[in-house]
Amino acid sequence: MAPRPPRHSRASSVPSSPTRTPAKLTSTRSDSSTVAAAAPTPLSLNTPAANIASRASLLHPRVAVVLNVPRPWHPWLFALRLSSILPAAWWGTPSALRLLLRLLELVVRRENADGGGGGGDGGVYHGDPLVPLTETALAAIWCFASGYLSFFFTDCLMSRWLINYTPQATMVRLLTINAVNAYITSKFLSLAGGFQDPRLLLPGWIGIATTLTVCYHITHQKINIRKETSTSVNVFSIASYISMITLLAYMHVYQPEYPPIPVVQQAHHLWNETRRIASQVRESLEQYKDV
Repeated sequence: MAPRPPRHSRASSVPSSPTRTPAKLTSTRSDSSTVAAAAPTPLSLNTPAANIASRASLLHPRVAVVLNVPRPWHPWLFALRLSSILPAAWWGTPSALRLLLRLLELVVRRENADGGGGGGDGGVYHGDPLVPLTETALAAIWCFASGYLSFFFTDCLMSRWLINYTPQATMVRLLTINAVNAYITSKFLSLAGGFQDPRLLLPGWIGIATTLTVCYHITHQKINIRKETSTSVNVFSIASYISMITLLAYMHVYQPEYPPIPVVQQAHHLWNETRRIASQVRESLEQYKDV
């Protein structure tokens, strides 16, 4: 009778489990690291989630579609996110209407001046009417920038809340942040004196846009979904550039003690010489035709 082999089969199978376990742990860790690394990356239009979001309508926020939030909540989230621009629209509409009225008033004044109506002193503003018109236009630009940045800031908060909370809790937080936004906007404009004098709306809206830009970038660093930050920077940069150029032009044109800029003087001299030469050529051509 052949001897029975030693019973090491059970023991021999024991080392096989440690050899498989590291592979499983390694794959699990690699998968988790892959998910963790893929989470902060911005969505591109080539990803399936972005394709679903691009096919969604305006009533379905992209982040809600990507996170698989139930569709009945999408219109409510969209409405609450859109309501973040209401403070800028409420206090910015008078500035836009005032800008249109001043444009119409300027056109009427020029028509009266060309027609010899003599209605130059019948207006409200004394001096150059372009000064209050410029202030109102800049206030409207910064008001638009504030509303745009407010929308992006609220969208960033909504993305963060949808990741961590239910849609109901997110809606309550959106209502709260919209109320806080309206209160802070009112306080900013009141402290800046914009409610007493419309010309002081400009510094108020500049302060609001600056605060919203800082809050947006701080909040953006604390969420796992990477959003496009260049849009907010571009809006703030464009508004700042327009204001800077307008201020320099105002100082150069309306301040007598402001030192002249050589390049501006040369350009003005070149423009005058070009006009003079063009008028001489036109007169010569008219004389040649008469002959």
